[in-house]
Amino acid sequence: MEANTQEYKFFYDSVRNGIKVQNGDSIDETIYTFFDEIQITTNTRTFYIDGGIEHTVIDIKYSKKDFALKALFYDKIVKPELVSEEFRDSKTFKPDETNSYETSYFHFMISEKGFAVYKKQSYYDKIKPKTNETDNDTNLIEQKDTADQVFYRILMMYLLAIAYNRKMDKLSNDMANIYTAKENSWYIENFIEKIHAFDLQYFFENPVKMDRYQTYNFWKIISTNYNVKAKHDEIKSQVIALADILSRNREKEALLLSQRILHQEQQREKEANKRELKLQKRVTCLGILIAIIPIILELPIPYSRLMEINFINSGMSYIKNLASLGFEFIKTFLNSLL
Repeated sequence: MEANTQEYKFFYDSVRNGIKVQNGDSIDETIYTFFDEIQITTNTRTFYIDGGIEHTVIDIKYSKKDFALKALFYDKIVKPELVSEEFRDSKTFKPDETNSYETSYFHFMISEKGFAVYKKQSYYDKIKPKTNETDNDTNLIEQKDTADQVFYRILMMYLLAIAYNRKMDKLSNDMANIYTAKENSWYIENFIEKIHAFDLQYFFENPVKMDRYQTYNFWKIISTNYNVKAKHDEIKSQVIALADILSRNREKEALLLSQRILHQEQQREKEANKRELKLQKRVTCLGILIAIIPIILELPIPYSRLMEINFINSGMSYIKNLASLGFEFIKTFLNSLL
């Protein structure tokens, strides 16, 4: 079975533009890159099983440590038990309306370990190639190998669902790390903007165009079984919580800043009051000194006292020296105020 190399026009353009496909190291390997970030590798094997049924197995891996998912294609009708054996090594898988889609022409089944499609040969032997290129794929009648196209169309949607979930897991881990590391507000805001940008550009609850009715319903089954919407909703709630943390951090930062500014203003006011009080004390002392110096100079010295201390010849000199020292003190005090 050859892979369908057509562009995946059933996706919205922004989603389709976010998917890059390239060959791997071997002819059977294909590398899909989603959103320039999530890489998924497939390896294809085709062989025949009992009853001459052509069986294609595509192993899907998104990391070396994770187990491979499987995409299975059978070119003839097979029993669901056979599909279950491939998925679970048991017969516990039971297709129902929640995990399968069956028409008169093919049967699509999905499990936690992959999906399977088998075609009903009688229909494809009779079908005529479609010639009107504008027709929708409502009946999945695009060319003779319609079942092959259906399979690869489902494969692409399945890989996109895996990529969505991988992206959500990565965002969840990044948010946990940001919270643990106590990143600053700018870093948190930038991270939230990146999440919103991803949502606007790449994420759709159903990325399939609504006019592709049957393909649109395929996505519903895939998304439901792989909890794509639930994971995305969980990320949205985490983003809201992170934005709330950002808002509270900003309020806290604003409060701390206002408190710091108020404290600085209070310190400046306190220092100014100290300087003013010190100045007032100095002026008061100066006033007192100026007031008492003339009194000191006018004090009478008793003659009898000067005779007793043998100071009569130096009394006037003492008074002059005292006055000189007083004026010198005043001069030095005034200079200290300048």
